Amino acid sequence: MLFFEAAGRDGASTGLAEVWEPYVSGHIEKHVTPFEHMQMMSTDALADIAPVLARALKKQF
Repeated sequence: MLFFEAAGRDGASTGLAEVWEPYVSGHIEKHVTPFEHMQMMSTDALADIAPVLARALKKQF
């Protein structure tokens, strides 16, 4: 599972990816963005997310 995690106010990981561990049978690949949750769909955040997602999709196909 590829998990994009919004950073906390201090810019650090919030640990939310780990909440999914009981529900995911495989590996969770976490990518912490330097954006807060409500900014995750902003142009700047998507510019950070898109290359990571593109690399992951290329590995799958």
